Amino acid sequence: MAMNETAHRSFIRNFVETEDRIRGYLLAICGDANSAEDLFQEVSCVLWEKFAAYDQSRPFIAWALGVARLECLKWREKQAKRKEILSPDVIALMAEDAAEEYASANDKLPALRKCIKSLKGQAAEIFRARYEENEAIGKIADRFDRSTGAVQMVLQRTRDGLRRCVEKNLKLGENVK
Repeated sequence: MAMNETAHRSFIRNFVETEDRIRGYLLAICGDANSAEDLFQEVSCVLWEKFAAYDQSRPFIAWALGVARLECLKWREKQAKRKEILSPDVIALMAEDAAEEYASANDKLPALRKCIKSLKGQAAEIFRARYEENEAIGKIADRFDRSTGAVQMVLQRTRDGLRRCVEKNLKLGENVK
């Protein structure tokens, strides 16, 4: 069934906003990046195919993780011979937790964006190379003529600073309300 352009855009917008959370959930279930990626591709196709049935009054992430949970159960049945496969109850609990964590993280996103924009100097360049350009630590170290340990330390300090900045902005936001 073909989607109209508005539905297509809505799907893409919702999917892009939640794909990292879906990938994380699948990786937690599978414990193997290759299996999780295969499962992610399957879940993506199912989400696309069933988007017309999505109730837009509900959060997209809850629906997407519900679909992912069902696909995980199918995957689990196929992998039943392996001992380390999670039970259906654990898979369901993980889907609930992932949806709750996403809602919490989504509340912090505007503050995080503001804090990232405030980064300055080489720390900002290193942070952006790693997290926006997805560049490997070794390549970043070469580019900035630093050791990999030094780059990791800059990233750790930057993440710590961002965490403090987000907490401060959220606290200020609560005082304003």
